[in-house]
Amino acid sequence: MPQLDSVTFFGQLFWLVILFGTFYLININHCLPTLGQMIKTRRKHLLIQRASIAMMGDEVKSASGLCQNQFLQDAGGSRSHLSSGTENGNAWVGSAVSAEQAGTLQSANEAYISGCASASGNAHSLRQSL
Repeated sequence: MPQLDSVTFFGQLFWLVILFGTFYLININHCLPTLGQMIKTRRKHLLIQRASIAMMGDEVKSASGLCQNQFLQDAGGSRSHLSSGTENGNAWVGSAVSAEQAGTLQSANEAYISGCASASGNAHSLRQSL
């Protein structure tokens, strides 16, 4: 076998050392410094991103709290406006109905009651109920 021939063994060993030595020197002087610089740059970039994410998380929490407080204030105001509007509407309807019954509908109510009373014979007791 030519690989184990003692005459060519020294030449093969010599070229092996030369090729791997050259490969080692190229890696040490060119590839590894570039790779190390890329790793350092990436690490710095990740640290900056983590810091901005942490700041953004705090900002999200504060904005969420402000939004929730504003929502609660607006909901309370809406609730009070709705209840006061409902109360005012009920009061207006009650006064309008009372005014109509006391004015325009009074004669109609009396005519209805007298008609019902004459049909049943209890006109006097029904008029007193008015």
